[in-house]
Amino acid sequence: MIRGLRTWAETAKVQIAALELPLSLSDQFGDYRNDPVSFAQDVLGAHPEPYQREILQASVGGPRIAWRAGHGVGKTTLLSWILLWWLLTRPFSRVLILAPAFERQVGRYLLPEVKKWVRRAPDSLPVRVRSNSVEVKGAERDWFALGVQASDSTMVEGGHAESLCVLADEAKGLNSEVIAALHGTQTDAGGDRLYLLASVPGGPSGPFYDVFHKGSRLWRGFHTAAHDSSLVSPSWIEERREEWGEGSPLFVSRVLGEFPEESEGTLFRLSDLEGAVSRSLEPPVADTVTFGVDVARFGGDRSALATWNGDQLVGVITRQGMDVMQVASWVASEINERKPKTVRIDEIGIGAGVVDRLRQLGHRNIEAVSVSRSASKPELHANLRAEIFWKLREALEKGEVSLPKDEKLLAELSAIRYDFTPSGQIRLEKKNETKKRVGHSPDLADAAVLGFPGGMGEPWFPMIARAGLSPREQRNRILAGPHLGPAFNSSGTIIR
Repeated sequence: MIRGLRTWAETAKVQIAALELPLSLSDQFGDYRNDPVSFAQDVLGAHPEPYQREILQASVGGPRIAWRAGHGVGKTTLLSWILLWWLLTRPFSRVLILAPAFERQVGRYLLPEVKKWVRRAPDSLPVRVRSNSVEVKGAERDWFALGVQASDSTMVEGGHAESLCVLADEAKGLNSEVIAALHGTQTDAGGDRLYLLASVPGGPSGPFYDVFHKGSRLWRGFHTAAHDSSLVSPSWIEERREEWGEGSPLFVSRVLGEFPEESEGTLFRLSDLEGAVSRSLEPPVADTVTFGVDVARFGGDRSALATWNGDQLVGVITRQGMDVMQVASWVASEINERKPKTVRIDEIGIGAGVVDRLRQLGHRNIEAVSVSRSASKPELHANLRAEIFWKLREALEKGEVSLPKDEKLLAELSAIRYDFTPSGQIRLEKKNETKKRVGHSPDLADAAVLGFPGGMGEPWFPMIARAGLSPREQRNRILAGPHLGPAFNSSGTIIR
């Protein structure tokens, strides 16, 4: 009996403490319930920019706020302030944190940003920041912020609480199902609500775009360009202007904070490219590394080497100011390190010298590609370059590939244009035309597309088999190494 009384007393003590906790926090932070600006300044020691102050104050009235902005203006920082303000001024409140690239955006950026401000606060804050959540000490099970995988709408449908805040970082990647699920959290009548979507704009479509157009009556919209913020260096803006081109979709999105217009001639939609950056694919069963190499033709251009592993573009590296032998040595070093199954090199111009030197060094996995030759489906594409670029476009639209977070690569891909020949074939603009528009040759894009495993429609050896060679000649040709290019015409006939 004594043991039972002791257990009852301990339980009652915990329950009383749980009741006292919100009262004590209310005494400490209650005055800030309708003043998030002062909360950020007094409690966190922050100094909000004018546009951040405006959005903070708008958060009091809510419930729907959408913010499109350029890169580096403090979106993640603002979300971390609002998360802490909401939790500490509303007893037993909850915050859902959404992001398409969940592990990167929530785990690597937003929650570490929250932890930074908790650490910087002039006085100790009663919260604990974990890898996927923020909890109020003493009420961890009922009073918290939680990271939620935005790709699964079922994960957010149960977000019900008396005081609920939903924060979406990089909201341009949210799909319509997730937005609908978030609207379902509004069913708790009389509850305190805030929904805040923040993002660098993507392409002119999708739920985030619709918020500023079709849903403009439901959402209060805010816009911040990079040049509106003292957090962004003017030199960074000028560098991006020079590197990407002022009219490029990436400059319009990342710097101006606007939705870029995508004309009929845009080959890769920015939304598809950014979707591929945030996409995680299952690793290939076996190591299927493929290289794509674009060799510089002029002094100011770069030689680029793209590495694919299955349908994942691992990255693109560049070198500048090297001659043929130096490029060959560089590529040979990368081959020895990564052991690719195939190395595709654009043999037009001095690329042929790199091909010859690598074969001379004993590398048998070299494919010399002449992108000016006929496509495997010449009725659809003007040449091989148009065909392999178009195949990457289709793979991006289907969500079949992933790309690295490389803004130079995205800028080049988003700058590629196409039109149609008089006979209706898809034709890419010439590289020198792209160079005139964006200020440099799209070397990274060319290397990436060359290495794309799904780009080369037909393998090289069936072309040899169809070329009318004897079995011994076929064997000798195969042993000599793959040689796509001017050795064959579109019907597979040897022409040299």
